[in-house]
Amino acid sequence: MAKIMKKNYAIILFLSLFLLASEVNAFVECYYNIDCPQMCYANFVIKCINEKCLCVQKDVSVP
Repeated sequence: MAKIMKKNYAIILFLSLFLLASEVNAFVECYYNIDCPQMCYANFVIKCINEKCLCVQKDVSVP
């Protein structure tokens, strides 16, 4: 009986993590490019597009 209760408790805890994680807003709001934190990898630059900070690939044709 105790094993069943522990198993049910573990399942409830595990499923609650998904409910909490689904409420996270992953985008940073901005109005200008300067409002965005520097969080992109190499060959990407951060841009403010539709009031959200997004990483976009650098234009390699311009030196």
